[in-house]
Amino acid sequence: MTPKTKKRSGGSKRDSSSKKARKPYTITKPRESWTEDEHSRFVEALKLYERDWKKIEEYVKTKTVIQIRSHAQKYFLKMQKLGKLDCIPPPRPKRRSKNPYPKNRGEAKKREAAAAGNQGFLSL
Repeated sequence: MTPKTKKRSGGSKRDSSSKKARKPYTITKPRESWTEDEHSRFVEALKLYERDWKKIEEYVKTKTVIQIRSHAQKYFLKMQKLGKLDCIPPPRPKRRSKNPYPKNRGEAKKREAAAAGNQGFLSL
């Protein structure tokens, strides 16, 4: 007897006639490019407040934090490409967890075992 083989179709289980139509792409808001004035205020605020996006937003006045962060990301890449690293403020320090997980579970178990092994036992 020969083993039976299953035929596989190339993709989903639905056949092509029942595919769901994609929603058409609509632009809800036109893109607004940064004016020279907005960009110069952004650069000034970046020097004053580094990566404090809320303060930069208050300084620029016409852009949201999300727009400012996106602009900053592109600006930093451009400055890095041009070799002007002094224009890029240092990254903010990472927050440390109050209760960090052990990095290596094996190491944590060894420490626990060593601590338990030294408690309340007399060596003869």
